Amino acid sequence: MQPISQILPRLELLPTAITISNNRSFLQGTPSAWGKVFLQACDYIMHVERNEPVTHSFVIDNHNRDLINQMYQYSIGSNLFQGDLYKGIYMYGAIGTGKTIILKATCAILDKYTIKNIPFMIAKKLEKLVIERGESVFAELEKKPLFIDDIMKEEKEVFHFQQKHYPFIDLMSLRYDTGAWTFLTSNYKEETTEDHYGKMIFSRMKSNMNFIEVSKTGFEIKKFEQTNRRI
Repeated sequence: MQPISQILPRLELLPTAITISNNRSFLQGTPSAWGKVFLQACDYIMHVERNEPVTHSFVIDNHNRDLINQMYQYSIGSNLFQGDLYKGIYMYGAIGTGKTIILKATCAILDKYTIKNIPFMIAKKLEKLVIERGESVFAELEKKPLFIDDIMKEEKEVFHFQQKHYPFIDLMSLRYDTGAWTFLTSNYKEETTEDHYGKMIFSRMKSNMNFIEVSKTGFEIKKFEQTNRRI
């Protein structure tokens, strides 16, 4: 697993990051400087990772501008961010809303310019790793920051040498206990997520992550009652 900054090597430099309380690092940088690097990351994802034509570029418009601004506020540790700065992010919603590229580009910036390395994997990769290596995978992933894309596309339960494992559920249980910084995306609504993983895991996700629902016309950062969580 590569940190996202190694996947996106061409980003220009921003000013040095500063480390704030609760083991969270924030960036210094103007909106224009951050936005320039953000668009570079988006173009890299589109043209290199996804092999889309170079004539296609990521466009900031009236539908996504406010969400991208929230990602900037989250990156710099501003109280203008509408959620909790010390939680990770679960960004979910309909296909084609740009949620994955927006969150991945944000994490690429955080990865490159802070002390936090953020490995990236799709959920199916987690499934494959657990099938191949069993619970040893969890020891590697339970504490470090992590971005998992397309959750609920993986098998809920798998076997490693006849031993049953629940890849996402087992990992999220451990990460809740360590307070690890987590970023997730999916195409499914909250009730589907809760039904799929169960009330306990869903509650722990709410405790450790900002829930951001993205539609083709905007977004909503959900507000939940504060629960006991480890930082």
